[in-house]
Formats: sequence, structure tokens, C-alpha cells
Amino acid sequence: MIPYYWEAFQRLLAEGIVLSGYRYIVSKDLKLRMGGLVEELVRLAKLYHLLTPVRVASLKDLGVICLDTEWSSVGRGEEVSIPLWLAHLLESSGAIEIREQGLNEVDIGRYLVVEKGLKTGEFQKLKSSFYMEAGRLINDLRTGSRASTTTERLLKIARIEADLEDLMRIRLRKLIHVAFLGGKLEGYLDSLTIEESALLNSLTNTLSRWLRAVKGV
Repeated sequence: MIPYYWEAFQRLLAEGIVLSGYRYIVSKDLKLRMGGLVEELVRLAKLYHLLTPVRVASLKDLGVICLDTEWSSVGRGEEVSIPLWLAHLLESSGAIEIREQGLNEVDIGRYLVVEKGLKTGEFQKLKSSFYMEAGRLINDLRTGSRASTTTERLLKIARIEADLEDLMRIRLRKLIHVAFLGGKLEGYLDSLTIEESALLNSLTNTLSRWLRAVKGV
């Protein structure tokens, strides 16, 4: 279960970190300026995903690691929840197996088909970490040997990338439409990823300010 402070962090991201000023200090070294605000919000979203706990099964004795707020010894065969970044690190060395199923090679195409069938103001609900998982899937295909031949692997990567880009373009058009209409956004946020929620809030605020400036209000 995600600790309570991550829920607050997620709300902070979705709200665009209150877009009313020009500079925001999130940590000692991270300063957000209006020009690169969306990019920084996406980076924060990735950090959120990497810090989110996932269920794993240990294939080796892991020794003492930090679980939630306590240090515990994890032996072979145990199932525990650890941050995603640590799970990826341990998985690469064969020490654990991630129990939660990620995106596979046909999922993105299925999401695209469903999204195409929805109306302009409708979004299908994606996994919170959808975009990060999609990027990881493509990267694994590029560097791994899942496909039997190089040609097959390249064709598979090209298809997945094309489907992902089409899906993103469709959802982006919908986000722009919703932002232009204005009004309450709460009805849409549940179906959006953190990255999309941040973008929608940023677009809505930017369009609102632009309209007021043009009208001289």
C-alpha cells in the first residue's frame, strides 16, 4: 500500500504545483520555471512511479533492506513490497521477480483500439505508470533478445512505437479540447495518468490566462 504522503505528492503533481507564480522550489536543487514546468512535472511523475512500491518474490537471500520505514531481513522465497527502482535493480541481477504484471507487446495496440472508439470527451483509464512501462518495454526490446531475429525485433519495435504515438496523439487532442472548454476537471482526472493530469492543468491555466489577456480582462 502506498504511504499517505505519496497520495499528497500525487495530488501536488495533478494540480500542476499551483500555476500562479514563475518559480517553484521543490527541493534544494530542483527549481521549476514556467518555461520548463511541464517537463519538470513529467520528471517528478517518473520519480513518483519509481518510488511506488511493487510486490516482488525474492529468488535469493537479499539480506537486510528497508521495507517501508523499517529495516528487515529478506530471505529466498519471501514476497515483499519494495520501491520500483530497487525492484528493477534487483531484477536485472536475477535476485527477485516482479509479481505485478507490466505492459506486454500487444497491450498498447489494444489500448489504441479502445481509445479510437471513445468520444472526444472520453478517456479510457490507463495504469498510473502506463507511459513509463511503455518506454521500458520498448527499451527492453531494443536491448534484449526477445525476438528471434533482428528484423522481427525492429518491426515489433516500430509497430509498438507507432501505436504508442497514435494513442498519445489521440489523448492529447482530447486534453486540448477539455482544456479549451474549461470548467471543472475532476471528472476527467481519474482516467488520466499523472503526466496527463499535470498537462491538462497546465493547458487549462495557460489557455485561461491567454483568453483573459486577449480580452483585456
